[in-house]
Amino acid sequence: DGTVALAETAARAQGTYKVPFPPAPAPAPPPDQIVPPPPVPAPLPPTEGRWTLSVRSIDDQGLTSSAVRRFAVNSTLGFAKLEPTRLALPPRGANATFRWTQTRAARVKVTVETIDGVLIRVAALRRFEPGSQAVVWNGRQANGKLAAGGRYLVRVTAENELGSVTLEQPLTVRRVR
Repeated sequence: DGTVALAETAARAQGTYKVPFPPAPAPAPPPDQIVPPPPVPAPLPPTEGRWTLSVRSIDDQGLTSSAVRRFAVNSTLGFAKLEPTRLALPPRGANATFRWTQTRAARVKVTVETIDGVLIRVAALRRFEPGSQAVVWNGRQANGKLAAGGRYLVRVTAENELGSVTLEQPLTVRRVR
């Protein structure tokens, strides 16, 4: 929305500096002889959303440098848990359950992929509402065959007005007869 959450102009020595995020509220004005009513603290800008960090500097030779970085803060997904993390697949198959919490509605895609990123199965692709969520994978590839033994990643990706956010959990599959 173009609101400036933090602005600073100062002479500084060469170095690395931390930028407080989210920015702290402005300090209260100094007390006067007459006690005014307590100030209402300025609201913190919402942390979640899209942000732009702009830095401009002028060195001791008068040369200007600048950098602009855009980033997003999105806590739509959290608290991922995969059970079991080691899946023994008998000839009839077995299930692994991926659970997470969701703070806002989003279109969610849950996939099982090899460590190299090869898609094995899309376990879910739909809109989920806020709350506790779970998706079950039956150990089968998209073609219906059981997955091979090996290491996989279960990935849940949510997309909404804040952008895209992803959680991953490793999964080991062992074929048993």
